[in-house]
Amino acid sequence: MFMAKYPYLMSVKTHHKVLSDTGNFGITLAGPKEKAGEIGDALTKEFLDLGNVKDDEVARVKNVLKTQFLTYTSDTRRRMKFLSKTALDFGKPMNEQDMIAMLDKTTGD
Repeated sequence: MFMAKYPYLMSVKTHHKVLSDTGNFGITLAGPKEKAGEIGDALTKEFLDLGNVKDDEVARVKNVLKTQFLTYTSDTRRRMKFLSKTALDFGKPMNEQDMIAMLDKTTGD
């Protein structure tokens, strides 16, 4: 969606790391050097617009994440990896229901 909105972008990559009491995220955008100013302006506009998240957008993202959790953890090997990762990130292993409960508490505020 972001690249469709800004067709001069050649690549958009994100990363995030969630920890028990903090987190880290980043965005890398790539495009032609003559569009560098426009790319910076687009990123700034999108960040400022994050304060205008609508309830239907929050619901849609929650549903996508829930589906991803349940699909990913349907495999035993992945489920064990997920449990060990949540133990490191949150200080205790969390199952799918724990993560879904956490998502359900999330709001657009």
